[in-house]
Amino acid sequence: MKIKKFGWLLAVFSILMIVTACSGGSGEGDNTSEGTDTAISTDGELHYASNVQPPTLDPLMSNAIVTREVASVIYESLVAFNENFEPVPMLAESIDVSEDGKTYTFNLRQGVLFHNGEEMKAEDVVASMERWKEKSSSARAVLTEPQFAEVDEYTVTMTLAEPTTLALGAIANTSHLAAIMPKEIVESAPESGVEEFIGTGPFKFVEWKQDQYLHFTRFDEYAALDTPASGLSGKKEALVKDVYFDIVIDPSTQLSGLQTGEYDIAGGIIQDDLAQLEANPDLEYITPFDANYTLLFNRKEGAFQSKELRQAVAYALDLDALAAVAAVDNYEITPSQLPKQNAVWATDAGSEFHNQKDLEKAKQLVEQSGYNGETLNILTTRDYPQMYNEAVYVKEQLAQIGINVELLVYDWATALSEVRNSPQDWNIFTTSFPSTPSPVELLYYAESYFDGAETDTQKELLAKIKSAPTTEEAKQYWEELQTHSIEDVKLITTFAANKISAYTTDVKGYKYFEVPLFYNVSVSE
Repeated sequence: MKIKKFGWLLAVFSILMIVTACSGGSGEGDNTSEGTDTAISTDGELHYASNVQPPTLDPLMSNAIVTREVASVIYESLVAFNENFEPVPMLAESIDVSEDGKTYTFNLRQGVLFHNGEEMKAEDVVASMERWKEKSSSARAVLTEPQFAEVDEYTVTMTLAEPTTLALGAIANTSHLAAIMPKEIVESAPESGVEEFIGTGPFKFVEWKQDQYLHFTRFDEYAALDTPASGLSGKKEALVKDVYFDIVIDPSTQLSGLQTGEYDIAGGIIQDDLAQLEANPDLEYITPFDANYTLLFNRKEGAFQSKELRQAVAYALDLDALAAVAAVDNYEITPSQLPKQNAVWATDAGSEFHNQKDLEKAKQLVEQSGYNGETLNILTTRDYPQMYNEAVYVKEQLAQIGINVELLVYDWATALSEVRNSPQDWNIFTTSFPSTPSPVELLYYAESYFDGAETDTQKELLAKIKSAPTTEEAKQYWEELQTHSIEDVKLITTFAANKISAYTTDVKGYKYFEVPLFYNVSVSE
């Protein structure tokens, strides 16, 4: 088998690196708390306040953002994104790729221990990756018939039926993380997910007190890389002994806990509390990208099977006004379905169909659609105030063009269940989507999602993106697809929201990159 080194893939992603550099970095989430402090204890505790409890610690059983946050504390994968969103070796020492792009050879790092003291070997990687390919939405979207095989104790191959430049990015994705676990844990996992949480990361799982906290402690035998820390890759040091992921649902309680020193970092500060935060000299904050807030149309049943009626909604909305109501000031209006931090894929393609604010045109489209005055339902939740607020605004705006709307308000879990199980009850769903490594991994294009790619045009362009020999060519197809989706009103990206992650000035080295990073972080006493 002819092989070529991993360098050709880095060359593909070098374009991304250049673009990112030109755009001024990978975003506010890369902000770092830096400084010197003489009273740092390596035996200390770090308390992180989260407003959401994870549904599971098995990263393959949920794509919830909070699950990827806690999973990234415990687990590592073969590759990880550096700060330029390049997938680089993590548990792999090096990667060789065959000339035809169909075979990847992962040469594993030797001496990497699991939290149970056993060394990671090829059989563990094969078992983990075989499970990942079955459960990961990225694997299903990007890889064609992947097969993993053990060559020897420290070498694993992945063979594909069709080549794609997106393969390593899919493996590096923090959603449905390709976590490497001991073979026996993978193979004994029931359908509900693994029951032991053992990885190779710098912190190991200790306990989970439901509705209270998750506790992790330093893994003293952690095998750190000696390359500079970058994104999710490079050297990781556990500079505190214990990390507590405290469940603190109320944002005001998070802020008061920061002020009293009960928490070191709070991940759920809301915009209304920003003035208090900024007035306190002992607190700092960063604003990493959170998600694209979105109106998803039910195109399977009901009135929005009409393209004209969907377009009427798009023309009726003033997204600047909507976002101001829903997210206060912490947002950006953009047609891009991937955030600007993902510099290689972010694009304004289709902007001519986005945020038109034309009520007269909207009324014409309503008339053309044949809408009969029936009441349409917006499915939403108060669990995420931004979603509820935008639902209220949309209802008011659509009344101006003669569309009657009622709100269906549920808790988030019930709302998600309604989307799949009761499509006859709703017409618009307020939701949000985090960033993904590539467009083909966006959840709403997945066949397993509510509707997936509905039209032949969307399916053809997704296939072209996946098989394009270069990133430049893939980007052209993606711009076509985004334009088509906006014009066809598959959904409406209402605004890109940032989150506020605050910390005390005793915390040094804190970063947020896809997830909050607890390694390389110290806390002064």
